Amino acid sequence: MFFINPISGGGQALRLMTRRIIPHLKAAAMPFDYIVTTHSGHAREWILEQPDIGKAFDGLIAVGGDGIFNEILDGVIHRAQDEKITSKSDLSSPTVRVGIIPAGSTDSIGCCIGLGDPVSALIHILLGDHMKLDVGAVFRVQDGSLIKFFCAFLGYGFFSDTLRNSEKHWLRRYLGKTRYMLAGAKTFFLNRAYPGYISYRPAAEAGPDGYPDEGLTCRQNCPVCSEVGEKKSSTSAFSFSGTSDEEQEWQTLDGRFTNVIAVSLCCKSEKSPKGLAPTSHCGDGCLDLLFVKKLGYFRLLNYLISTSRGIGPRSVLGENLHACRAYELVFRSKKPPLDGQLDTPEVTPTESSTIWNCDGEIVQEPDIHVKIYCQLIDIFGSGLESS
Repeated sequence: MFFINPISGGGQALRLMTRRIIPHLKAAAMPFDYIVTTHSGHAREWILEQPDIGKAFDGLIAVGGDGIFNEILDGVIHRAQDEKITSKSDLSSPTVRVGIIPAGSTDSIGCCIGLGDPVSALIHILLGDHMKLDVGAVFRVQDGSLIKFFCAFLGYGFFSDTLRNSEKHWLRRYLGKTRYMLAGAKTFFLNRAYPGYISYRPAAEAGPDGYPDEGLTCRQNCPVCSEVGEKKSSTSAFSFSGTSDEEQEWQTLDGRFTNVIAVSLCCKSEKSPKGLAPTSHCGDGCLDLLFVKKLGYFRLLNYLISTSRGIGPRSVLGENLHACRAYELVFRSKKPPLDGQLDTPEVTPTESSTIWNCDGEIVQEPDIHVKIYCQLIDIFGSGLESS
């Protein structure tokens, strides 16, 4: 089953489906059906209404950007659970495979798993190539309720402000993809930094020296992801985080940040050849966290240009970057209450908060708890080809 977002990529998704994808499907004698979504949440609603989707379909495929894929992701994960999802939940894997034919603005998920163009993505689907993928979940700090899932990027600061500035109706209607450049320019000149009070539970294996620029990159038949997958299938002590039940000691960090980034993929795209975290892995059960402290205009411009040229953030930002691998992240926009104190202390009028960019979708709540669920979904694809 294919789900087509008719407005993805300036309206190219529907044209792509009718002119390129359907002829190939018919030539391969592949039975298929498709739905053109009419409103936000349409794909998720349809998935939740089906009685036995795992037996009815071999795969659910998004034709569009990361947004329509996340609707499918949300639907299949919710169907696989027996109870309401909270931050204390251990999630069961969906029984149906998912996929994406990239036709959006950035297509980060497709780029990270070797589906850089629509035809190659379709070939992987027809051949039945598949791989396991980590899934991140965003919860409210206050009550642990689920806000959203993500498969690639979660960002607070520059990239979330750019998303908010680009979502104005007249920009979407008249400028299409070009609106991101205009929104990015506005965000750059405002150059805001936001206060953050951060806690994270570091991964058992820290990144190498030079992380996240240096280290083993995730490719086809990745040894890191394969080892984690074998461990997950062979031991009952394997937790959502990809380790044993042994607890890691929480670390804290606070300050004013230009960017707070949590990724489960390298997040490469046409605009970022190596991605925001070049050594992030698709199925290692870890979040890659990048905390970028407040930058001046020159350093910010250098960071943005370097990212677009495939230069890693460590070599550009130096001491302005705190990067690590972690299993969980808690972010608060205000200083958390002290022991025995009921209310959060007031912040000064100059301090403020912003939204989160969750795989291209807006999350309004600034205070969140993020967890990674190791190799939760099965997706059509085989990973990036070795260089």
